[in-house]
Amino acid sequence: MYPERFGTVDQFVVKALRKIETLPETPALLRIKPDQISGRDGVVLIDIMRRKSKENNKIFGMDSWTPRKIDKVLWTYGR
Repeated sequence: MYPERFGTVDQFVVKALRKIETLPETPALLRIKPDQISGRDGVVLIDIMRRKSKENNKIFGMDSWTPRKIDKVLWTYGR
């Protein structure tokens, strides 16, 4: 629902994002328990996906990246 605004948050997204050492949210990501994601954790994760979709759209000169597409990539990478 609303893929242009939200991505799915799950353990695989957390695990994949933890592998990206340059994220400013790394300390917050390390505090998240992948099997017990809270509402506050979800906000952090969705904010990251929103920011990355905007960055990708700017870099590639398009508007088709969405938080949902970012979460699909992360889910695949985190498995």
